[in-house]
Amino acid sequence: MKKNKIFTGVGTVLAIGLYNAPTYAFELPDKFEGKFYGQLNQVVMFANDGDKSESFIADSDNSASRVGVKGSAGVGNGVSVGLKIEAAWHRNNSSGLNMDTRNISGDWAERHFDFFVKGGFGKVSVGMGDGAANGNTEVDLSGTLLPAFTSPAALIGGFQFQDKGVYGPAVKRVLNHQDFESRNDRLRYDTPAFAGTTLSVSSGVKSSNDIFELGLDSAQELGNGKLNFSLGYSAEDKGGAADTESIFGGSLSYLAGNGFNVTVSASTLSNDDSSDPDSDYRALKLGYKTGKHSTAVIFGRGSDQNMKGDDADYLSLGYTYKAAKWAEVYASYNRASLDRSGSDFDDINVLAMGGRIKF
Repeated sequence: MKKNKIFTGVGTVLAIGLYNAPTYAFELPDKFEGKFYGQLNQVVMFANDGDKSESFIADSDNSASRVGVKGSAGVGNGVSVGLKIEAAWHRNNSSGLNMDTRNISGDWAERHFDFFVKGGFGKVSVGMGDGAANGNTEVDLSGTLLPAFTSPAALIGGFQFQDKGVYGPAVKRVLNHQDFESRNDRLRYDTPAFAGTTLSVSSGVKSSNDIFELGLDSAQELGNGKLNFSLGYSAEDKGGAADTESIFGGSLSYLAGNGFNVTVSASTLSNDDSSDPDSDYRALKLGYKTGKHSTAVIFGRGSDQNMKGDDADYLSLGYTYKAAKWAEVYASYNRASLDRSGSDFDDINVLAMGGRIKF
């Protein structure tokens, strides 16, 4: 009986407290447009480095699995405010796998934590997000971005070249498309689009280094086809002998009305260290799209990226079947080779097959 009285007393106190407690309400604007979204992208790979052969099941870093939420709402006078929060789940990240590492523990990687204001003046963004030039070497209208990316660094970048069983550099050290500074904590401004063209500028911090970026993006109708192109420049204050590391580059992709397409990408990375040569990347992609089917072949070359005098080549033949707006399957053959004075590295060959679902 005493126990029941205790519970009754506690219940009475809680009831009185809740009745008298102030109430708080979070109210979204009437026209707030929000969306929860994500994707899953899994790939099976069969690799041979001239000495060993292995199979892998991975999350393709060409477009990593992720989840996010984004939304915006008008606040009057043609101005809207919004947010974007996104994280990738790297479970067995394809870019880190090699013959000795076939499994990598999953981890969350932040991609966006962004607040923006948008209106007739353009768009101002602050927080974690794309630098002004991010993605500007990756313009691609071929429909084969998943199987045959601009460079092989994301899909097969972890595999190491070997010479008679002795391992050398990984693919991503010699065949990287050098796409500026990716995402960082930055303040960014995008101009309003004029004739399909937007200019962007950002200033931010990454790994405690100051970063400045400029970007230009343009989408045009050309005859009965489409032409997209981008240019970018980034500067990172690294200090030391390197001092400022800069990247200049861009990409262009043309899709004709009959489905044939061509894509080119180029970048040059340089710094103030006279002992460290400039490094280059160049790529050419030829493709064809018809209905739900897309095929393409890409040729890429990286020069002086890991060591002066290095020339590394990339060949990829890719195919994508877009079953629906939210689902696609793909396959590709990828070959990477490295020419280095004093070494005789074998080629790396990788067959990949995968699928991506978006929601």
